[in-house]
Amino acid sequence: MKVIKKELVNDDEDIDWVQTEKHVFETATNYPFLVGLHSCFQTDSRLFFVIEFVSGGDLMFHMQRQRKLHEEHARFYAAEICLALNFLHERGIVYRDLKLDNVLLDHDGHVKLTDYGMCKEGLRPGDTTCTFCGTPNYIAPEILRGEEYVILEKTIRIPRSLSVKAASILKGFLNKNPVERLGCHPQTGFSDIMSHPFYRSISWDQLEQKQIKPPINQSSSQTGT
Repeated sequence: MKVIKKELVNDDEDIDWVQTEKHVFETATNYPFLVGLHSCFQTDSRLFFVIEFVSGGDLMFHMQRQRKLHEEHARFYAAEICLALNFLHERGIVYRDLKLDNVLLDHDGHVKLTDYGMCKEGLRPGDTTCTFCGTPNYIAPEILRGEEYVILEKTIRIPRSLSVKAASILKGFLNKNPVERLGCHPQTGFSDIMSHPFYRSISWDQLEQKQIKPPINQSSSQTGT
């Protein structure tokens, strides 16, 4: 349950933010890789969002426990995340807060993206937005323009232990120029991701139908909630 104090929602911008988050929760309901809204209600002092319960912990927890993900596991999680983001993008919604803490796993081990507080609605293909937002460690370079951050200048070093295909897709996703970044073309963005050699072994239709077995089965693990 997410609880919002009404006293903190005191101008039009705050109201828009709450309404956007509620609408995104509603839009996400029943999509396999997004946390959906069960119900909502309010009292005189608070707003309440009752959201879907996801029991498998977040990817930050699993990364800290395993220290390193097998490349096949990373491919599976990244592909489900791509499907979740594309579902939102097709509906004119940009997520803007992708990080390990916001990627949950359900009881079967499938991805569930959560926390829509940074989302923005109403964007069409090719549209951009320039609001300064997000968690500093994960902010995209173009949001930081105007200040001398090392994220903009420092060379990205890809570990030699990664396969050529994994290194290639990482370089594509981390391209500092958003126009050239993998997945950012207004017309072919998601197709470019799906057709990348890193995902050659993925059946996207089967993945979206949850017919591919997750690498970690939460129902048999001891991760807690």
